[in-house]
Amino acid sequence: MINKIITAITWRVWNLISVIKWEFSKTGIPPHSIKQRMLRLYKNRHAMNVLIETGTFKGYMIKSMLKHFKVIHSIELNEVFFNNAKELFKKYSFVTIWKGDSEFVLPKVLEKISESCLFWLDGHCCIDEGKITSIGLKNTPILKEIISVARHQKAHNLKHVILIDDARLFNGTEDYPSIEEIKKLIFDNFVDYEVIIKNDIIACSPLK
Repeated sequence: MINKIITAITWRVWNLISVIKWEFSKTGIPPHSIKQRMLRLYKNRHAMNVLIETGTFKGYMIKSMLKHFKVIHSIELNEVFFNNAKELFKKYSFVTIWKGDSEFVLPKVLEKISESCLFWLDGHCCIDEGKITSIGLKNTPILKEIISVARHQKAHNLKHVILIDDARLFNGTEDYPSIEEIKKLIFDNFVDYEVIIKNDIIACSPLK
């Protein structure tokens, strides 16, 4: 018990230092807590109760959002991460972990949804401890994901919010569309939306 308390305190101190350093310099990749802050901001601004995530990874974002959403769905392609997340969140009845490529699984998740959602799209290929976590048909299924969200929104007359992680990667290479391509797709399929780039996140939301 004491070791767990010490570990928790150490992590909180380290995280606080990381945030202060980043806030001061505004360089490099923002700490994860900064991205969590963005999700909370958009959740509150648009009164969202449902979070849909692609790319569960180690469950960091789910864990940080447990107190903020009534329903959470997360999709993971990597079998190890999927099984770990299933075990980690099994006591939370409002959290559902889905296995598979989000290009194909996201439409299935959306079949169960009839309200506006906040989407955290982070299901692209990444490196963890020197190894590729997982990869589907492409390094990122982002365009297919956005189209699935757009179709669902139109079919149910909703107003979704889309936050795309790792904005720095979307440069038009290695299956990653450029940010301009993403903007065009958003503006072609979502009426009265804005797209801003902040804290390494592409944020697409209804104009207020």
